[in-house]
Amino acid sequence: GEPNSAQHVRIARVGADVSVVRRPGAAARRLALLGTDGRWYWFVLESSVNAMTQRTEERSAQLHRLIDAFVLTRVPAALARNLRLAAPTLLPTSLHTRLVADDPATAPLIDALAAALTQKAAAARRVPMSSSSLSPSSPRARSANA
Repeated sequence: GEPNSAQHVRIARVGADVSVVRRPGAAARRLALLGTDGRWYWFVLESSVNAMTQRTEERSAQLHRLIDAFVLTRVPAALARNLRLAAPTLLPTSLHTRLVADDPATAPLIDALAAALTQKAAAARRVPMSSSSLSPSSPRARSANA
C-alpha cells in the first residue's frame, strides 16, 4: 500500500554548525537536522554527483540491506560480534546534489583497518631483538658489523 506520511519524521530545524568531512577524492559538508521526533540526524551534502553514480550507489545500498537482513542475521559468528552493514540513506536534492545520511559515531571499515595495521606496526617496532638472534655467523650480524 501507500506509505503513511503522518508517520514520517519531518525536519523541525537545521543545526547551526556545518563541518567539513574529508573523504577519499573529495570533501563534503556535514550538517545536523533536528527531526520532529526530537532526534538529531546527520547528513553529508555531496555535490557534483552524476546520475550514473546515484543509481549505482542506490543499488549498492539495496545489496547492503539484503546482506544485513538475510546473511548477518543468520551467521552465528556475525551475531556473536554484533556485525551490521549500514546502508546510508540517499536523498537527492537536485540533479547533481544529494544528502547522504552520515552518523559521526560510525567509522568506515577502511579507517578501522588502517588503525589496526598502524597499531600492529607500532607493536612490531617496540619488540626488542634478542642478542641470540644476531649470532656472528648470521647474515644480518655480518651486515651490521660491516
